[in-house]
Amino acid sequence: MGLLIKSPVRVKVVMTPSFRDRRTTEIRAALARLEVVGRQLVQKLEPAQDAVVRGQLEGQLRKNEQTKDALKREVNGIAECADGNEYDWGILEGTLEVNVGDDFSRLGACEIVVKDNKIIEIRDGLNPDDLE
Repeated sequence: MGLLIKSPVRVKVVMTPSFRDRRTTEIRAALARLEVVGRQLVQKLEPAQDAVVRGQLEGQLRKNEQTKDALKREVNGIAECADGNEYDWGILEGTLEVNVGDDFSRLGACEIVVKDNKIIEIRDGLNPDDLE
């Protein structure tokens, strides 16, 4: 009898010019939206007299800036990643079945490798290089 559990699945993308262009365009659009939101927060912040409201707005403004900084770092990372190299895109949540006797250390080591929107490899288990 097995048990289904939720587990993180790392997604890596093989860098191609089309991925770089598409992802950079997505990030620039997100940055533009965050810029608009930031201006709106600043406009609300200026007349806010209530300390609680002001604190919430300042918190949202800080979170907005942190998100913009993270997206800018991602654009830089994409620009620096050579074609053919793997780019760490993020983590998805997957479901997997475990059974008595399975190697527990392999649970968090699943990866999906994508190239041109196609899954080209599923890596299940630890890479020997990761053990060093």
